[in-house]
Amino acid sequence: MSQSATANPIVDANLGILASFQIGGFDSSEPAKLLFEAECTFELLYELIDKSFKPESASIAAFKDGNAIFNCWPYAREFFNSVTTRMALSPPPLPLLKIIPKLNPPPQLAKTAATNVVVARRKAHIRDTAPRARPSAPAKP
Repeated sequence: MSQSATANPIVDANLGILASFQIGGFDSSEPAKLLFEAECTFELLYELIDKSFKPESASIAAFKDGNAIFNCWPYAREFFNSVTTRMALSPPPLPLLKIIPKLNPPPQLAKTAATNVVVARRKAHIRDTAPRARPSAPAKP
């Protein structure tokens, strides 16, 4: 399991973030053989309530790597559960996400986080990258 997030520049007081998640399933052989891979990407749009607020790049980086990943983790869990079920696989469900804060954040980041809180309203536009099965045509009588 891995995840990553990319923040786009703020446009019209909106911060866009792409959060991607990847999983792989392995067999129990030595060395382990990859059985499947799945990936999904979520597009999140956060609207800044205070239009004059300009967060520093360190604040945006912390937000995308923490909040954005945390906000779409339940959707990623459901997506992977759904797609592996459709593939007739039964891996264990993904665990709840635990974000462990850094013990000693850089002084500038600690100051930024304490003084400039990003006030945002979450607007998640969810997009997965899995191919869609087309519905079959109804049988003719």
